[in-house]
Amino acid sequence: MFNKQAKAILPLVGIYRNASNEKAVKLLGWNPRSNEEAILTTVESMVKWGAITEEGN
Repeated sequence: MFNKQAKAILPLVGIYRNASNEKAVKLLGWNPRSNEEAILTTVESMVKWGAITEEGN
């Protein structure tokens, strides 16, 4: 109620929007990363740029 950004998206609450990578795969031959690979790569990048530190350091 009091957050302007949240209030702006209120009309979208409850609306389902279907999204797919099918077109990119078909037209571009794109092969997306697995969920596991995407998560691990994200964590490696965050460590590299100092957003998080490796355990034990």
